[in-house]
Order: sequence, then C-alpha cells, then structure tokens
Amino acid sequence: MLSAPPSAVVRRLILKSPRSANFAMRLSAFLFVLLGLSVSGVGAQSVPLLSVDATREGGAHTTQTAHVYYFDDAASFLHVAMTVRLGTAGAIRPILVLEANSDCAFPLACGENLVCALAPNNTCRQHFSNPMGLAAGLGVSGSWRSILLGEVTAGGARGASQVRYIGADVSLRLIPHLAAIVGARHVVWKDRLGDRNWFFPTSVGLRVF
Repeated sequence: MLSAPPSAVVRRLILKSPRSANFAMRLSAFLFVLLGLSVSGVGAQSVPLLSVDATREGGAHTTQTAHVYYFDDAASFLHVAMTVRLGTAGAIRPILVLEANSDCAFPLACGENLVCALAPNNTCRQHFSNPMGLAAGLGVSGSWRSILLGEVTAGGARGASQVRYIGADVSLRLIPHLAAIVGARHVVWKDRLGDRNWFFPTSVGLRVF
C-alpha cells in the first residue's frame, strides 16, 4: 500500500507544510512520553495482537484550490481501522494499520449539489471528499499498565491522489477488551487536477481488542 517508508513520508510532510512540522514535533513529544511511561511502568502489559477501531473523525480542510471551491472549511467522516502487532509480545511494538474511510462527508454529502452554487471562478462549489479510502500505515505502539495504549503512525494510500498522513492516538480501557479512543492526524495529497489539499481531523470512537 505504501510507496515510501514511513520515515520518508514523515520527511515529505514536514518539508511541505509548517503546520505538519509543528504537528510532527508534538507527535514526537507524545511518543517519547509514551515510551518513557511504558518502560518505567510497573506491570506494563503487551500491545494487543489485534485491535479494531470505529471512529468518527472531523476537522479543518482546504477551503479552495486553483480549480475547486468547497462549501465549508471543515468536514467529518466515518473511519474503521484494524491494527496488527508485528512480532512478539511486548510493551512497545511495531504495528501495521489497515483502514477504510467513507468517501463522503458525514452524513453522506459528496461531490457537487444537484443545484449549482456558483463559485468565484464560475464553477460549482463542491463538498469536500475524503481521499483516504483504503489505506495502510506503519508505526509504533506502547502500552502502559494495561490501561493506556498509544500509537504513532505514518502511511498513505496508493492512487492518483498519492495520499500521505502522519497521526497519533491514545485509547483508555473502559472494560476488558473495550476502550475509548481519541486521535489526530495531518493528511496531504494532490487531487486529479494536480492541486495540493490538506485535511487535519481529530477523531473519537471505540476500540475492541
């Protein structure tokens, strides 16, 4: 799924956007704290072998490009992901994330309206659509006392849009095998007309493991 290793993806995101650089710095700080807790925590538990997330993610996005004007400056989407631990059990482990995202903004607003809302360039304004679709990422996960689980990942989706992202999330166990999860990520891509777009969503939902 990925056309470049996660390290190269992170470097590209940082070079292309100052906002991505700030976000990457925050992610790095989060990761160091997470690793410290995992190492020092007494009775730290292993990262789950398999977990499944169902979240709703939403946030600010590109409002216009050279060719397209969008209706709003924010949108939300449905997101489902499966995370697989790579290797043996441990409090800090590499992970593979496979995900699926709804194309249209929740609740199912997509593309142009049936009645054209005229934009300044005499085209129809469009609803923002999620370019992720089916995607994959690699990263690292850390577990602390079987209560908190944190992840930092980078990845993308192969296709005409060449989507790339970097993100992080934290989950808090509610009951055995069920946790609440929150996260954030920065996504960049070029659309079919060659214009650069970005999306900065935060997410909230449930994780089963």
